[in-house]
Amino acid sequence: MRIPKTLSHKEVEALKKTTKGPRQLCSVGGIEGLHLQITNSGAKSWIFKYTALGTGTNGIKQKRKEMGLGSFPLVKLKDAREYAKECRLLLLNGVDPIADRKAKLDTINQEEQKKQITFEYVTRLWLEKKSQEWKNPKDFPRWTRAFERNIFPTLGKMPISEITHTHITETLKPIWTEIHDTSTKLRSYISNIFDFAIASSLYNELNPTPSKKQIEVLLPSGKLTQKINHHPALPYNQLPNFIKNLKAEGSIPSLALEFAILTASRFGQIAKASWDQFDFKKNVWIIPAEIMKGSASKAKPHIIPLSKRAIDVLNKVKKLANNKLVFPNSQGNQISDKALKNVILNLHENLKKRNTDSKGYIDPVYNKVITQHGFRSTFLNWVTEKSNYPLHVGRMALAHEIEDKVEAAYRRGNLLEKRALLMEEWAQYMN
Repeated sequence: MRIPKTLSHKEVEALKKTTKGPRQLCSVGGIEGLHLQITNSGAKSWIFKYTALGTGTNGIKQKRKEMGLGSFPLVKLKDAREYAKECRLLLLNGVDPIADRKAKLDTINQEEQKKQITFEYVTRLWLEKKSQEWKNPKDFPRWTRAFERNIFPTLGKMPISEITHTHITETLKPIWTEIHDTSTKLRSYISNIFDFAIASSLYNELNPTPSKKQIEVLLPSGKLTQKINHHPALPYNQLPNFIKNLKAEGSIPSLALEFAILTASRFGQIAKASWDQFDFKKNVWIIPAEIMKGSASKAKPHIIPLSKRAIDVLNKVKKLANNKLVFPNSQGNQISDKALKNVILNLHENLKKRNTDSKGYIDPVYNKVITQHGFRSTFLNWVTEKSNYPLHVGRMALAHEIEDKVEAAYRRGNLLEKRALLMEEWAQYMN
């Protein structure tokens, strides 16, 4: 019998499906019977294959079995080998590993078992199952990350049996107006997870997830969500293409739009930007309190770290216009929002002309042409789903007020260093 090569973690990471059919089993060596299963979607999970003894009509017979050991890379190679080693020892003692696992679960006190079945545990089981259904292999890491950042910090360690309607609502509340599309999808997925738990006998009550209608009553749209609804946004994966076409324009309005995207700022801040607001020794833009959104008593100056590309844009503008305003119009006055809208509309129409199959730069949710303000939503979705930064850093970059008084007191700083790194990564992503 040929002994399979003992693969390293990097070699396992590099394995790809090369055969036809719904899955491929790749032996990874180290422990007999340990395989990596790769599905058509690219999802990977551990399988332990073994031969068990069973009693048939003619006495003892052998039966081939497969036992799941978890998904990769959530279960690392060294851990999978340890699990497989334990299974192999059980077989040497005449014990079927699957039967042993079931017996251990059956012997746990029912109440204790409920406490051990956390929401995170069930969610990861559901994600593993879902990964085999999703056509896009990026969906699995994307939604795993979304749960890890937004849901697990509050619900993850809770026994699923103890989670109520209120727990779910309160967990979604902080992100409902900030990343509305993502949080709406998370609500739907939480409902699916409880349905999965019920079907798997891991949860014995009615699904506690508030319905779409219920949560819209419990968490009303609010001003921010209404504004998001009125400001169609570009999906962040289309942003590099948009920026490439935007750079080709070279006008002051196009540079103003690019700078607005780079700094995730509002139009009013761009229109009123003056050179005395910039500190090029520290590479920051200090927006005065009177320009910031909010009542005069609550408004505070906002500091935005400037990425290398943002500074390049400012240098280009300086060569085009000699004015105290950074982005003046042709008469030397404040630029209008219509000027930025026209840049977007021109790029939108040009894209449709170049590619007859394209709808242009359209928000896929609202089916409308994107807007300058919508890029703030694009930025926050990118922070949440693509970057490694927590949501509160993205919210602070947007100068969003933290409604929770306890959290606001805890986060008194401006996180300038973290935000500087974040804005540089944002600039690199779009360019």
